[in-house]
Amino acid sequence: MKRIVILILLLSLIGQSHGQKREKVVVPFLTNVTLDADLSEWSLLNKVGVDEGWSYQIGYDRENVYFAVEVKDHDLQNLAIRYGVGISFLRNSRKEKDQQFIYPCLDQETLRALRSEGEEPDMNRSLIKRVRGYYVRGLRDIPDGLLSFQNNYGLQAVVKTLDDKLWYEAVVPRKQLLSTDGLLVIKLEINEVFSLRSGAVSKRPATMTRRTVLKKDMNKTPRQVIVETILDQ
Repeated sequence: MKRIVILILLLSLIGQSHGQKREKVVVPFLTNVTLDADLSEWSLLNKVGVDEGWSYQIGYDRENVYFAVEVKDHDLQNLAIRYGVGISFLRNSRKEKDQQFIYPCLDQETLRALRSEGEEPDMNRSLIKRVRGYYVRGLRDIPDGLLSFQNNYGLQAVVKTLDDKLWYEAVVPRKQLLSTDGLLVIKLEINEVFSLRSGAVSKRPATMTRRTVLKKDMNKTPRQVIVETILDQ
C-alpha cells in the first residue's frame, strides 16, 4: 500500500490561496479498467471541499495512470465542460516543464458559434459533443496542442452527464511521463480558464464570461488538488 500526501490548495476565483489541507490516501492498483465514465469500478472517491462539490480518485497499473472525477456542483460542471478537467504532472526540476492533459475544452470558434445559436435545453451535453480533441503539452512522444480522439498514443478521456452529475475518466500511459522512478506529483483541477502552461496559450474565450458560467460565489469550493505519490515499477 502506497501512502500519498495530498496538498489541497484552496483557491478563490482569482486564484488566491485561502488554506491548505493534507490527507493521506491510498492509490489503488487497478485491473480491467474500462474508460466509459462509469465510475462503478472505483470503490472510493476522495471528496474535495466542505460542500463536497466534486470528488476524485487516482489509480494505476503497470502500464497506465487512471483518473476518475465526479462533479455534483452545477457551477463546477459548467467550468469542467467549458474549460476542462486538467491533469498536470509537475516537473521534478527547473530543466523540465510540466506535462499537461486537458479535456474537455472548447475552442473559441465553437464558443462563438454557440453564442450566435443561443442556449439549448441541455447545453452541457451539447457542448460535450462539440469538443474536437484533447489538449496536451509536454508528454514524452506526443506533439503539443490539439490531439485527436483517435490517436495511437493510448491517451484517452471520457466525460458524460447523468443523474444531475458529471462523470469523468481518463488514462495516461506511464511511458509518456518524464518520471522514471515512479515518483509523481500530480495536479488535478477543474479549470476556470483554458490554460496550457507554455505562456503562449492562457486566455478566457471572449464569448464566455465568468458570470455566464458561474451563478454563485465558489470561494469555499477548492478546484485543485496536488498529489504526491510513488508508483510501483
